[in-house]
Amino acid sequence: MFLRITDGRGPIMFGSRESPDVTLHPKLELIGKAGALSFDAVADSYLPKSTYRSQGQNKELRVSAAPDHLLIRFDLKQAAKLGSISKGTLVLQTTKQFGSAGIGVFRCRQGHDEPTSLPVLGIAARHENDRGIAEDPEEINFWYYLRLANDWNQTVQGGKLPRISGTYGRAGWGERKSNGANGWSARGLFRMTVPAGSPLEGRPPIGFYCYHADMKGMYGTNWVWSKDYRGYLETNRWYAIEQYCRLNTSVEKNGVLRAWGDGHLTFEKTDVRFRLTDELRIEPVWMNVLPRGQSHPPMTSTYSSTTW
Repeated sequence: MFLRITDGRGPIMFGSRESPDVTLHPKLELIGKAGALSFDAVADSYLPKSTYRSQGQNKELRVSAAPDHLLIRFDLKQAAKLGSISKGTLVLQTTKQFGSAGIGVFRCRQGHDEPTSLPVLGIAARHENDRGIAEDPEEINFWYYLRLANDWNQTVQGGKLPRISGTYGRAGWGERKSNGANGWSARGLFRMTVPAGSPLEGRPPIGFYCYHADMKGMYGTNWVWSKDYRGYLETNRWYAIEQYCRLNTSVEKNGVLRAWGDGHLTFEKTDVRFRLTDELRIEPVWMNVLPRGQSHPPMTSTYSSTTW
């Protein structure tokens, strides 16, 4: 369920499932033809505007017009025992309230039931065995096949996948910040495996790890391939991974990154500024897979790949 302010401001605080007082935990009460059942929340969190980090470990949940939006999940497998349901009540216990507000409760669409879309192929599909693909100036398209084995389970941090880059030896990697003139890269990345309790559990998300002229910090920008959640890979399955990059012209923000998985478009960004000088070009493609930084992965993980 997704909760947000519909009128007024708040904020209003509720007890979360982590509250030490069990009487404050969220519940869902259902009444059906065969009786009544009460369900405890299996996950809850709120999403403040000021941070991208989950607040799922807090003892309180917050909803406000700031905005702070609230998410609660219930496991309803046992609800089928009730037959036809005549009434449902979401029970939240307020702990603090600042002002008044109306709160709307909505179904949270999580994306795992997206309908199948037709494949949209990249330019590599028009060049058998890549013949003629080099005729496209300042752009590159390549694909490879990737399988993450059943033992792939990254629980500490993510890492790098095959990627595209330019002047990689000077900048564009390892805290060597890109400034538009010293280098750039658009490496592939994998993130930590989605933990249990999510509809996407057990799947590692993949994407681009990009050093570009507009980056803010010392590390590259993470862009997960989230369209239709196709960048969240199943283990023990082969995927055709295709990546496309076209450098921006002059100092314009018109560089392009696209990605496909099994022919389905999973990511597209058309306003990337990789460079501020035409002297920077596309140079190597690296076909390596490695964990981020200096740390070691928590366990041995197996992958297979082949390249076009």
